[in-house]
Order: sequence, then C-alpha cells, then structure tokens
Amino acid sequence: DLGSLVAERLGHCDVLVNNAGIYPVQPFEEIEYANWRAVMAVNLDGTFLCCREFVPSMRRLGWGRIVNIATTVGSLPIAGFVHYVASKQGVVGLTRALASELGEDGITVNCVCPGLVVTSGTQAGPQAGWYEAVAETQAIKRPSVPADIVGIVSFLASDDSDFMTGQTVVVDGGAVRTSA
Repeated sequence: DLGSLVAERLGHCDVLVNNAGIYPVQPFEEIEYANWRAVMAVNLDGTFLCCREFVPSMRRLGWGRIVNIATTVGSLPIAGFVHYVASKQGVVGLTRALASELGEDGITVNCVCPGLVVTSGTQAGPQAGWYEAVAETQAIKRPSVPADIVGIVSFLASDDSDFMTGQTVVVDGGAVRTSA
C-alpha cells in the first residue's frame, strides 16, 4: 500500500495535500457517462483514495493534516462545468465528513477553494482566454498564480491551524464574497 511505501522510504506522512483535478469544459447534454466518471475518478475518487492510504499512519502518529483542493466554480454561475463542480463539491463534503471522524485522532481536514489560477493546465485549455475577464470580477484585479494559494495551504498544514478543521477557505481575489 502507498502509505506503507511512503513510511518505508520517508519515515511517515503527516501532511497530505490532495491537489489533483481535471476540468473539461462541456455543456451538460454533451457529457457522456465515461466523461463524468473520468472527472469523478480524478477529482473525487483520487482524494478519497489518497486519504484512505494515509489516514491509518496519521492515526498511529496521533497527528496529521489533510488539505483538499476544490474550487470556487461551484459558487459562480459558469456553464460547462457540471461534472467538475459536482466532483469538487464532493471534495468539500468529504472534507467536512472526514473532519468529523478524524478530529479525535489529532488530524485536521480542511479545504481550499481557489478561483481560476494561471497554471500549465489552465494555459493549455480554453481557460487561458479567461484570465483577464475573471480578474475583473475579483476585488483584487489580477489573475491568480500558484503563489497566491501556497500561504493558506502552508498554514493549514502547520501547527498554527491546530484548532481549525472541517473548514472551506476561499482564495480567489474576492470573486466570491461570502460571510460565515
């Protein structure tokens, strides 16, 4: 199992960041079941499977941090992302449910929801043409880059977030403005 392999080679895993995602843009009527399953397999099943691999060793340690990456797209009226939104909202639900189960074991589970981030993946897709338009909807009027997400992920992986679990943190330059 992957958890044992990591423990054998590196000692142990006490921080897990689930940051996989595929996001094909397709109108709902054009989504074949195989497309739906492919998005679910990477975005939701992948997060579940990684957690399944590493939670046992975190429990043995009595400490762990799981940071799942979802999206703000579920909060915005953007067409063509039904399967992506469903999968990433599933990640939000998985985060909350796992936090409830793992808190007594010293493991926190939180979720970060970035907006559109300039990455090699988004640059290769139709999203490459959206950076400026998205930036105009934000309070901070510039495209997001990976460095904008690193700080919150680092915080959630640290002892500084010891009393924070089951939370969803939006990091999108203020496109989605929410209140607690």
